[in-house]
Amino acid sequence: MKRFIVLAMLGTTLLWVSCKSERSGEPDLSGLTSQVMIIPEPQEIQFANGSLKFADTAGLIFTEVAEDLVNGGLEAYELHIKRDKILIRANTPAGVYYGMKTFEQMLPLAGLNDKVELPSVTIKDWPAFNWRGGMLDVSRHYFPPEFVKKFIDILAFHKLNHFHWHLTDGTA
Repeated sequence: MKRFIVLAMLGTTLLWVSCKSERSGEPDLSGLTSQVMIIPEPQEIQFANGSLKFADTAGLIFTEVAEDLVNGGLEAYELHIKRDKILIRANTPAGVYYGMKTFEQMLPLAGLNDKVELPSVTIKDWPAFNWRGGMLDVSRHYFPPEFVKKFIDILAFHKLNHFHWHLTDGTA
C-alpha cells in the first residue's frame, strides 16, 4: 500500500512538472492571446500591427462565399480584421456563420462602447470533427422552454452543430 501511495505521488509530481514546463521553440504570445479568447481555439491565428475601433465598424463587415475559397472543408472560414474592414471568407454559408460567431466571441462581455478596440488579426479555422454536439437529458427532469432555447443558443455560440435531446428512458 505504501508503495502505491509513493508511486501515485511521484506520478502526480511528474505530471505537474511536465504541465508547468514551457514548450521550447514556441513564441511567447501570452500578451496577444489574452486579447482574443475563442472557443474552440482556432486552427491558425496570426496577429498584425494595429487595431480597429469597434465604433468604426458600421458598414465595414464584408462576406465572401465561394466553393474551394478556403482550405479545410465545407465549414472552413477565414476572418480578417484590419484597420479599415472586417472580411469573412468561407466555402459555404455555414462557414460565414461560424466566422460571425468567432467575431462575436472576440467582443468584450462588459459591453460595447467607443473605446473598444479589436486587434488586427487573421484567423483561419475549420472544424476538427464533423459531428460536434451537446446533449440535454430531460427524461427525468423538467426544463422550461426558455431554458432549452438558451441551451441551444449556447451550443450555437460555441460552434456546435448537433443537438441531442434525450426525451425518454426505457422502452415502454
